[in-house]
Amino acid sequence: MKFIKLSTSIIIITLLAAGCSESGSDKAKKTKAPAAKTEAKAPAAKNENNKKTTEKAADKNVDTTKEEKPAEKKPIDPNAAVATVNGVKITNVQVDTYIENFFRSQGRPPVPLNNEQRAQIIDQLVTMEALSQKAQKEGIKDDKKISAIISNNTRQVYAGMFMEKYRDGLNITDEKIKALYDEKIANAPKEKEYNADHILVKTEEEAKAIITELNNKGDFAKIAKEKSTGPSSKSGGKLGWFSTKKMVKQFSEATVNLKKGEISQAPVKTQYGWHVIKLNDIRDATPISFDEFKKEESAKIIKTEIEKYIKLVKSESEITIK
Repeated sequence: MKFIKLSTSIIIITLLAAGCSESGSDKAKKTKAPAAKTEAKAPAAKNENNKKTTEKAADKNVDTTKEEKPAEKKPIDPNAAVATVNGVKITNVQVDTYIENFFRSQGRPPVPLNNEQRAQIIDQLVTMEALSQKAQKEGIKDDKKISAIISNNTRQVYAGMFMEKYRDGLNITDEKIKALYDEKIANAPKEKEYNADHILVKTEEEAKAIITELNNKGDFAKIAKEKSTGPSSKSGGKLGWFSTKKMVKQFSEATVNLKKGEISQAPVKTQYGWHVIKLNDIRDATPISFDEFKKEESAKIIKTEIEKYIKLVKSESEITIK
């Protein structure tokens, strides 16, 4: 199984690298082609042909103003076989799905392949089908491990594709998202943002000693650089602007209770250690835009709806775990 996956990745990546973009020489050839039509002899040949066409039209009373319509391309039959291996068909839809699944596994949209690239993918599927048939003749299908892998893969494909179909059928409209946005963001009380510095140490005694030093006109930034164990020590303990949601509860509560320019007079304990906090400023937070909210909230709604549906399906099933 690992061999097949590796081979698949190599051949498709090679195709993309080699064929999905033109080389410089190919582009040069294509740009030179029209130049041949501008040579001195070309117009004469064209005029001669036009003359013959006009004379022929005059003789036969043919209307040369009507251009022939290009032949319409016939739609590709997804179930049509592009190859067979010992009578087993490999169809267009199997080739398309094979390519689509590869790109999906890479987190990328499918890239159109030219005829040569598609032919190589078909050859890859032919190779796998021939090997698969040979393996089954040799009795590998009776191997319990192989059988388990096939069963798990089949189960995963059915479940995954079914849930994708369910997700795509969810009717999450902009109106619903807008109503949630108005409720949670637009019409909600404005949140505050805080600008603060802090000094982080390991013990409460160290924090108390620092508070005493600061009360005696000690320089906060200098002490932070010398004694703070936090990553902000290099900048003198500066944390910049933040909302209370982005800090641990104990730190946020202590910050909110400070006035601008005030230093916490009691050490603040969190899972990181003991903090001494200095509040520099407060401002109204800029609310999240509707587009940002839509992206975040849509993902939450989809996740919630999928979880609810999975619970429903399981509740309707007779399940026994031994």
